[in-house]
Amino acid sequence: MSKRQKCTYEDKIQAVEDYLSGRKSQKQIAADLGLGKRGRSTVGLWVRKYQEAGPESLKSSVRNRAYSKEFKEQT
Repeated sequence: MSKRQKCTYEDKIQAVEDYLSGRKSQKQIAADLGLGKRGRSTVGLWVRKYQEAGPESLKSSVRNRAYSKEFKEQT
């Protein structure tokens, strides 16, 4: 299964702003973006991230995380 991103950064920002302004509910946003069964919780996560760390927190990393051999052996 691929790790493609379903929603763009701009989609996420617009979704959060729509929710916070009261224009749309989490359920409406999830349906509009086609997020599926867990869409409401995904939108809720975006809102929390946005409120705690600002809009930059909604950007996705382009690479997978790389861990050192020492770190892997610790866990």
